[in-house]
Amino acid sequence: MRAVILLTLAGTVLASVCHAGEHRIGMAGMAYAPAMIEAKVGDTLVFVNGDTQAHNVLIATVGFSTDLGKQDPGSQTTLTVRKSGTFDVECAIHEGMHARVVVRP
Repeated sequence: MRAVILLTLAGTVLASVCHAGEHRIGMAGMAYAPAMIEAKVGDTLVFVNGDTQAHNVLIATVGFSTDLGKQDPGSQTTLTVRKSGTFDVECAIHEGMHARVVVRP
């Protein structure tokens, strides 16, 4: 009986972990790609600098504000979204480099 309960619990935890998604956002040519991302709460955004120059990931939207800092070519950084809503991502180094993220519950 105890083994069945533990197995069920392990299956539940595993199912919860599997629901989170990963979204890869490239940075190259003065653009984020894709420029529009739809995610769910708990998903991870992975910003990948595939360019030959440094970029930055800055979110200035109230309630979502964060600065992931400068990213050198070939580097990546992650952000797990913790609440629903919409926020804009911009590169503090390159004006006009923007993306929008819509996070669903």
